[in-house]
Parts: sequence; C-alpha cells; structure tokens
Amino acid sequence: MSFSCGTSTSDDTKLVATEIINLQEANPIIKSYLILKDNLVETNGKKARNSAQNFLKVTKSASGDGVELMRKAAENIANTDDVEIQRENFETVSDNLYIYAQDNDMGILLYRQHCPMAFKNNGASWLSAESKIMNPYFGDKMLHCGTVEDEF
Repeated sequence: MSFSCGTSTSDDTKLVATEIINLQEANPIIKSYLILKDNLVETNGKKARNSAQNFLKVTKSASGDGVELMRKAAENIANTDDVEIQRENFETVSDNLYIYAQDNDMGILLYRQHCPMAFKNNGASWLSAESKIMNPYFGDKMLHCGTVEDEF
C-alpha cells in the first residue's frame, strides 16, 4: 500500500463533490454519510452541519451495534459550524458506521480509509465510495493523506 501526505491543489478539492460513483443503489444512510464526508473534505462547517442533520433523519429507524454512538456524534456535528469539532465527532460516526455496515447492506462497494496523522498522529478512519484518498480530517491541507485499509 502506498502512503502519501503531501499538500494538494484547489483542483483536487473540486473533485470531491463529483465522485464518479453510482449512488442510486446505495443505502440512504451511506449516501448521507458520504455527503457529510465530502463537506468535511471541503472544510465547510455549514454544509457539514446540514448534512449531519440529514444523516440523523435517515438513521432515525436504524438499530444495531454502534448506532446510538453514531447518532450522538452526528448530533454533535449538527449542533455546530466548527469544523474541528465536527471532524472529532466524524471519527466516531465513521467508526460506528463501519461496524453497522458489517451487518447491513450498504448497496455499494465501500473502502475504509485511514490517516495516521489525524488528531496529533493518533490516526482516524473513514468510509469512502472510491479508493482515491480524499481526507475529511485535513481537507485541502493534506487532501490525499492516508491509505485504504479495507474494501467491502
């Protein structure tokens, strides 16, 4: 696996919102999560707040391991425009959605990705519908920092 943690260009950030994937078959939970992830990649706290509100709506009837932790973290994202607080909570959403996705059909191929430098080198993971690294924890500061850990 290759690992890259360089800077990116503004052109890279523009690609985020136009991931070339077919989401028609995707579970609504993963659709709303991917929009939230993209908003954090863009470092857009207002959009991330709105996306988290939508994520809460689509997860309202979800149940299973980690769902309550996932929803609580999403509530924290939905209650602020502060991107750093949102990113901290996004880690909890991501980790628990990964657990949820192990037992529930998400309808599309997903990649679990990891940035070892997130949160003062403690590292953090997220889910993506493409193998290309688009880091939600650093945005354009280190857009492509990370590796693919799992494909499911």
